[in-house]
Amino acid sequence: MDLILVRHAQAEISYPDEKRNLTQSGTVSFQKNCRTLKNEIGNIDLILSSPLTRAVQTGDILSNEFELKDHFYIEKELSPGCNSESVKNLIDIYDVNKLACVFHMPDISYNFYKFCPTNKEINFNPGSIAVISFDEKAIPGKGKLKLYIP
Repeated sequence: MDLILVRHAQAEISYPDEKRNLTQSGTVSFQKNCRTLKNEIGNIDLILSSPLTRAVQTGDILSNEFELKDHFYIEKELSPGCNSESVKNLIDIYDVNKLACVFHMPDISYNFYKFCPTNKEINFNPGSIAVISFDEKAIPGKGKLKLYIP
């Protein structure tokens, strides 16, 4: 199983925070990261996103690149403040082989280290992607970093 952690792409600095849109440069940069991801891992089965505008727009770009419009869902459990238990519950509910989740900081970093304990420092800049691989089911603490796209 592969768990693909995505930080939303670069967003405008505006208010309210929940409604911030992606910048043009953030969109272009993330499209490039999506192409790299597709070249490296092939397909994705499902995309889940936080309900905040910038995360939904990031998930939409990812779903376009992977042609997954019918397999892209907004999950309130990925809202800011989500923890590894919420992510694990979503993994169990959807039960797919390659799951992408669009997060915010610091949640993406927190979940990365919960699922993939490592001494390696990963900087989750806007639009970055980490793929964590598991032998079978995704179990916190049992993943290995397969790919990182800054």
